[in-house]
Amino acid sequence: MSAETILHHAAALFALPIDAITGDGRSRQAVAARQAVAYALRRDDWTMVAIGAALGRDHTTICYAVRAAERRAVASPAYALDLCELIGGAR
Repeated sequence: MSAETILHHAAALFALPIDAITGDGRSRQAVAARQAVAYALRRDDWTMVAIGAALGRDHTTICYAVRAAERRAVASPAYALDLCELIGGAR
């Protein structure tokens, strides 16, 4: 699946413009959406470097984002459902 497809789906799911997800903003909502996109792309076997290029981030930031999304999903059932919808709905 393409990064663009996941970004569009995440933008709709999190009620944010794509620019907010790919931009430098650090609002809680933007960070959660960005981490969800990184997680979804990683689940689709994208490399950390490729995800970083798609989101305008360094691969080490993407490593952190994927782990953070996993932790957030364990702590928040609502976020876990968002991840499932993002992964399933973007296909």
